[in-house]
Amino acid sequence: MEFGESIACALVREIKEELGATLETGEFLGLLEHTFHDGKERRAELNVLFLLQGEVASLLSQEPEIEFFWHPLSQLGSIPFLPRPLVALLPPWLHDPQSTRFASFYDA
Repeated sequence: MEFGESIACALVREIKEELGATLETGEFLGLLEHTFHDGKERRAELNVLFLLQGEVASLLSQEPEIEFFWHPLSQLGSIPFLPRPLVALLPPWLHDPQSTRFASFYDA
């Protein structure tokens, strides 16, 4: 995120830069805070999820260190999908408007 940029605008800009697609943010899905170890040190991360709307012509990344794939929601548990807590959180966030839209897996 750049200074003065909303989360939704940052997401649209990043998708444009990394995937070359022009999309719009839709419904807010949820917020996940969690910690993880990157092999060197512990890190903390906030994941803010939105539905995206628009057409994606190709999943070819514009950046060599990033890869994009389409996977059915039902298969996320069988692939190396990160952050892992989203495997369980995404289905209710997508299908149940009354579900809690915040989860914390933050280990102090």
